[in-house]
Amino acid sequence: RGAQGSPIGIAGRTGGDQTARAQAGDQMGPYLRPMPGRQPEDVAKFREAFALQKKEMRKKVGGRVNKLNPFGAKPLRNAKKAGTDILVKKFEEMSEEQKGEVRDKMEKKKAERMEKRREFKKKMDEMKAEKEQKTKERDEKRWIPRKPKPVPITPVKTVDGKTPKGVGKKVLSKVPVVKRAYAKKPEEILYADVGLSFVAGLRMGIFHSDHLDKRLYQRRREALTDWLDLMSVSLPPEMGIHELIDALSEKMEYIVQSQKNLHEIIDKHPLSDKDWSPSCSKGKAGEGFACGFWKLLHLSTVGIAEQRGGLDDVEARRVFTTMEAADAIQDYIDLFYRGCETCRKNFLTKYERCDFGRCERLRDEAPELLSEEDWRELPLWMWELHNDLSVRVAAVNSTKRDAALMQWPNMENCFLCFKEDGEWDMEEVYDALEKTYWSGPDLDALKKMKKQKSMGRMVPRFCVIVGLVLLVAHVFKRRQLLITGMHKKFDSISSQEGKKA
Repeated sequence: RGAQGSPIGIAGRTGGDQTARAQAGDQMGPYLRPMPGRQPEDVAKFREAFALQKKEMRKKVGGRVNKLNPFGAKPLRNAKKAGTDILVKKFEEMSEEQKGEVRDKMEKKKAERMEKRREFKKKMDEMKAEKEQKTKERDEKRWIPRKPKPVPITPVKTVDGKTPKGVGKKVLSKVPVVKRAYAKKPEEILYADVGLSFVAGLRMGIFHSDHLDKRLYQRRREALTDWLDLMSVSLPPEMGIHELIDALSEKMEYIVQSQKNLHEIIDKHPLSDKDWSPSCSKGKAGEGFACGFWKLLHLSTVGIAEQRGGLDDVEARRVFTTMEAADAIQDYIDLFYRGCETCRKNFLTKYERCDFGRCERLRDEAPELLSEEDWRELPLWMWELHNDLSVRVAAVNSTKRDAALMQWPNMENCFLCFKEDGEWDMEEVYDALEKTYWSGPDLDALKKMKKQKSMGRMVPRFCVIVGLVLLVAHVFKRRQLLITGMHKKFDSISSQEGKKA
């Protein structure tokens, strides 16, 4: 510490006043500021060391300084990057007037540079304000509507309004007494599984790994067109999936370009259900595609039989024969199906070999000439093929007896489907297919109601006819009595009996 009373000591101990600080600065020189707590001898040594270090650094740099700030700037590490031709020695040899000119010149350049920056910023602000004004005026002149969010497709278009939405559905569906009222109907479950497998098949199979970034070639495009036409004709009209089918058919030129375009159209028509039903998924989330696809095949084949390939549909875009419908299914499975590969190969093999009498049972004649039995052969052939494939797959991991139980329908589902000798009764089997995949489980009840209504209408008619017959008979008999004169005899007899009474 400095001695008491010295300027440095006063400045170091008490902070000092301005006079003491100035005196200390004069003693140490113009380049060093007062250092509180140090003796003048230490300050002199520090100044000499600093000057020596500065001199060595200038030698390393080569006597050059930064061109942006040549006055008091730290020397650069590399002399080649200094960027100026003004040598320090030359600048030091200049007179004060010349040094002032150099300073003024550099200050002038700096001022010009700052002025250019201000002008550039001003122009940018003006351009930005002008652009915002034009955008505001354009938006005021026209109204740009927001795109509405796509509405999810429900399995069935006609909703009775009993199904709760949001949190209420989750809560009420778990109440033991109330959940029956909100449970899905069998046809809703069927249509939901069919719709999910239909959409999943399009997403996975239309553009597989070899055609992700390529346009669909002609055969694949024709197969996709036939598949969409078949679905449009065969699926029940009340299914909500028809909205997506119509959109895909209308945008065929667009969706064949890339997978992105296909997914764009599908995303505009989302499904309300996200997972397959427990009967297909077996409790595993995200599974059930194969089960839903088989439901789709059965539903479409029964629909072809019920609507006679599109003859009964006035708005049908195309009419299919049973052979054409089977060919469309075969092309789709061959080119686009990406589910069970073993099932796919077995299906194609059996189709090419005409197993289960396909070539004889399915007709390629004009649809108007096909009988009701001819139309029913398509769903029955698909049913036999499905049973055979199910038994083959089940036989791999189980015994033959257990594999035989995989056939549908079984004795519990349809007792009348089996004859006395154990063979299938095809008429009853088709009725079971119709109840399951087309008309629903209440088909017999509807038939009984129609029969009762018809019987109820026949009873009054029968009574009226009997009454008319009796009236005509009475008039005819009375007329005969008047003609023969027998009415006098009957009248006299009746009068005598009255007198006796």
